[in-house]
Amino acid sequence: MIDNSKKDIKVGDSDLCITFITNTYVETIDEIVLDSLTYNKAGCDIKIFLTHQPRSNMIDKAVEKDYDLFLAGHTHGGQITLVFPFVYITPTMFETKYIRGDFWFDNPDKIGTSMLLIVTRGLGMSLAPIRYNSTPEVTLITLKNSK
Repeated sequence: MIDNSKKDIKVGDSDLCITFITNTYVETIDEIVLDSLTYNKAGCDIKIFLTHQPRSNMIDKAVEKDYDLFLAGHTHGGQITLVFPFVYITPTMFETKYIRGDFWFDNPDKIGTSMLLIVTRGLGMSLAPIRYNSTPEVTLITLKNSK
């Protein structure tokens, strides 16, 4: 696991720029450090923000810095979810609205740019050794060069 760092990776003729941010219940990142780790450079073909637990300040920073993709998975998809007609209720709702799935964010300062946040349900569990109405998943993401 890479903690609070960034890496440039060359894939074919494309440059991937990845920011790894440590963010859990016990360890969060300072705003100054977050700002120093996010990419400003235009030399990235794809900018990816990777963290365990999505938080609004990190999402805002990634949108501001024109990231293309934001990946997280902390919530285990709501690990224990009660299902009522047309309503899903999980304790995770008290922590975040980004429980599972895909979320799009537009940059209001730059028309035509958007970032995709993917929150995966993952395979594991946290405190309770059970999953209920949150099927484990492995997410396959295919990146394509649009050049």
